[in-house]
Amino acid sequence: PPRGNMDAGQVRRISFNRGPDKNLIAGHAPPDELEWCGTRHQGYLSSSRCDGRYTLGMQIKSTPLRVQETAGGQALSLGTAAASKLSRLIGYQTVSSRDPHQVRLEEFDGFISALPELFPLVHEKLSLERVNAHGLLYRWQGSGTDDVGGPLVLMAHYDVVPVQDPASWTHPPFSGEIADGRIWGRGALDDKGSLTAILEAAEQLLAAGFAPSRDVYLSFGNNEETAGDTAEAAAALLESRGIRPWLVLDEGGAVAGQAFPFVD
Repeated sequence: PPRGNMDAGQVRRISFNRGPDKNLIAGHAPPDELEWCGTRHQGYLSSSRCDGRYTLGMQIKSTPLRVQETAGGQALSLGTAAASKLSRLIGYQTVSSRDPHQVRLEEFDGFISALPELFPLVHEKLSLERVNAHGLLYRWQGSGTDDVGGPLVLMAHYDVVPVQDPASWTHPPFSGEIADGRIWGRGALDDKGSLTAILEAAEQLLAAGFAPSRDVYLSFGNNEETAGDTAEAAAALLESRGIRPWLVLDEGGAVAGQAFPFVD
């Protein structure tokens, strides 16, 4: 939703960019103009003066965040600023392996120690407990206005697989180098990118004064790549407290082209 207060029936114009398949994307194509229709807190996007035609087919509930009215505006600015955080976290060689000689626990400790500096509001406002030594379980206490069904759990992991041949990489695998509009390094997609995105989203929402209506747990594992037991331990911990989540969102795929051989 656009920036500022909106009364019922009030229309604000928002610009987005469309790709060739008409899906909304960020880019540099000539923008199609859509309109926000509804109240300050709920409405929809339309291309037709709010008469219901050609809507995106979804309802959007707004937050108090001040979002600029141009595609890529504040969102792009925030994303660019957060890139350096992911870059730094990639630099920690949190390699998970069944070979103990490849696992450097000081790298895991360094990663964890960096998080309060990068996401200070998260660590000020959310409680944190360690699970299975290097697993992290944050609790963002909700307002209690929508507790039906239990909390939301957002998951990610920060361990990565070993690097077999560093010389074969375009940029050093643990450099976190930002080049050509990309963040390069082991874990950028799998899965430090997701972890950083979750924490940065929480950081920005906290800065805006947002409070979730139900509890939100952030569960970050340290041994996913070896099918380790940290995620299982976190689930068991919640179960022991009588907590059954309303929704669990774990690591998913990336929006990427040609990420795998023979797959466009």
